[in-house]
Amino acid sequence: LIDWGGVLAYQTLLIDPVNPDDKSNMDYHVTAIDPNAGIDQYMSVDSRGSIGEYNFAAGVNIANSLYLGGSIAIQDIYNEREYSYNEEYDNGENSNNKNYLAAMTYNPNVREIGSGISMRLGAIWRPAGGLRLGVAFQTPTMVSLQKEYFAVMGTRFQGERNFASKSTVRNIYTYDYPTPAKLSLGASYTIGNMAALSFDYDRVWYKGMRMRDNNRSINDYMNNNISTQYQAANNMRVGVEIKPVAWLALRGGYAYYGSPSDVGE
Repeated sequence: LIDWGGVLAYQTLLIDPVNPDDKSNMDYHVTAIDPNAGIDQYMSVDSRGSIGEYNFAAGVNIANSLYLGGSIAIQDIYNEREYSYNEEYDNGENSNNKNYLAAMTYNPNVREIGSGISMRLGAIWRPAGGLRLGVAFQTPTMVSLQKEYFAVMGTRFQGERNFASKSTVRNIYTYDYPTPAKLSLGASYTIGNMAALSFDYDRVWYKGMRMRDNNRSINDYMNNNISTQYQAANNMRVGVEIKPVAWLALRGGYAYYGSPSDVGE
């Protein structure tokens, strides 16, 4: 949200350079506010968005013992956030001084639109009886996003002097990143109609995430942090279901999710 904040603050006299002609000494001071001023602050955020996913899948059954399947998933991503930040000042003895700030408003708008694509492959094998073994692999979702930013700022000084400014164009910033890849293994066993046991294991490669845009220095900095602060995580889930009678099922389970962070470990 800082893309245009400083520019708008300058244009509405919220901040003002002390020596605008001296480029080597661009110190800034805030527009006058009484040191003992009472300040009322208010902020609201209106956020809305969606992720739609479209799947194209196919599968094959080999002798009712081996099942193979795969799918391609395409995501449609949309998110928009509208911020409203307001401050009002009670300048007391300086309430009639036209150089003192009475109120300010700042309204940024951020919108992100994009898409993602991934592939999933899986297999289930029934070697005997109630035993089932499964394996699945989900490729990273390759996400491409476009971020658009627009902002409006206004100030009101004592004596009803008003200033307003807005970003002249929508700042557009595009970037790409892959989500972690995931390998899943599973096994289940059913004992007639009386009980079922299941075990699932996931390996998630958070360390493989990367940020890509047109700014190589930022990419190198962020990707280096990902490489040093993230690791692959191991997730496990165990479950059991028992049916002592036909109309009653008792279920229990345990899940463990490993930390993706490598900091402090």
